[in-house]
Amino acid sequence: MNETERYVLQYGGMCRDCADENGVCPNSRMPCGTDQRLAVVRHTLAALEYGVRNGFIENLIAPKQGETIKITDEMIEAFGNVFWPVNAASKIDGSRDDLRLALEAAVSAGQESMAVKVKPLEWGRSVMPPFIASARTPVGTYHVESRGANGWWWMFSGMLGDEGHASEDDAKAAAQADYENRILSAIEGTEE
Repeated sequence: MNETERYVLQYGGMCRDCADENGVCPNSRMPCGTDQRLAVVRHTLAALEYGVRNGFIENLIAPKQGETIKITDEMIEAFGNVFWPVNAASKIDGSRDDLRLALEAAVSAGQESMAVKVKPLEWGRSVMPPFIASARTPVGTYHVESRGANGWWWMFSGMLGDEGHASEDDAKAAAQADYENRILSAIEGTEE
């Protein structure tokens, strides 16, 4: 059992009705025993991951880079309405804090695996003098060149980036930072 599953099981808990019915929900007839609940949690998390990964469903909870997701009352109510199809409102009110903790744990565990990451530039020897190295990208080409006493500099598709870097690697790192900024600035989260 991983940390997300353990946390959801710990804070998802059983409602009073399920506890009264020996771990079987009298409304949904879903099992509430730890093994059965764990199977339901695993199945649900796997289904969500598969759907997002393969583009069948939109990832509505992925934050923009550097942001965290805030679990809203609307999210809690939507979850509760699915989890408890009958008398959801009264059950949600009695376990809102536990539901919020469980949903926050599930979301935070998924955030790292769903974060946007820009691929590193792939540098090769340049065929265009005076450049030393070049990296082709879908949006243009980066070049680095030594300017002697002025240090190393990089260029993007004919536009001078910046100069004065101490080494070729420093100039490449600055070009990588520029590339990541260009790519990430074009990505936007969606809200419905």
